[in-house]
Amino acid sequence: MKCTTTSHQSTNHIPSNHAATSHAAKSQRVPGSPAGRPNQRGMGLIAILVVFALLTFILIPLFSSFQGSRLGVEKSIYYLIASNLISSQLESMKALPYVELEAYVLGQKGVRSVGTPINPINGPYEAELESPDLIEEGVYNAGKVVFDRYTFISYFPHKNPNPSNPESIIDKQRIRIRVDVLWKEPLPGKKPREQSFSVSTLVHNENFNPRPNNFTNSPFSFSR
Repeated sequence: MKCTTTSHQSTNHIPSNHAATSHAAKSQRVPGSPAGRPNQRGMGLIAILVVFALLTFILIPLFSSFQGSRLGVEKSIYYLIASNLISSQLESMKALPYVELEAYVLGQKGVRSVGTPINPINGPYEAELESPDLIEEGVYNAGKVVFDRYTFISYFPHKNPNPSNPESIIDKQRIRIRVDVLWKEPLPGKKPREQSFSVSTLVHNENFNPRPNNFTNSPFSFSR
């Protein structure tokens, strides 16, 4: 018996129009881009630039607010230091006997003790522009900020009671103590700004009785 084996070879025939379309699609691919994917390199660069622009608009105000908050905290600290310097000076002066405070008014103590003697009866006790009786420059240092303290002591309500007035003795029974603290507040990139803080109080002569009639009408605080 004779066996005959027939081999069938199949051949795929591609239509001419489909081959032309495939060749045109391959020719339109961008060199260097993955096969079958569009080129997104340009779009990615634009997205990165947009993100950087948005971050710039967000971070600049944020950093500015941080800077402003830091300056506000430092300013509060400076005023707290000035308040403590004033409070400690007022308390120490109020603790003195009245005659010792009056010695500053009469020029027997303090800065004016080295100047022209003051007439203790007729005065004048103060110039038109009041000068400090105690000067403490550099009384406290807070880093680069230096605090100066000035203490003014005078009769109240009239710093120069009229000796011809029969009630001038009453005008000499109260003394006003004023403490000024000055410092220069540093500003970034600018000239330091001068700042000051001032507080006054009144002290009554503990040996004088009765007290002046207008004692309760004063806007100042009193002791003793």
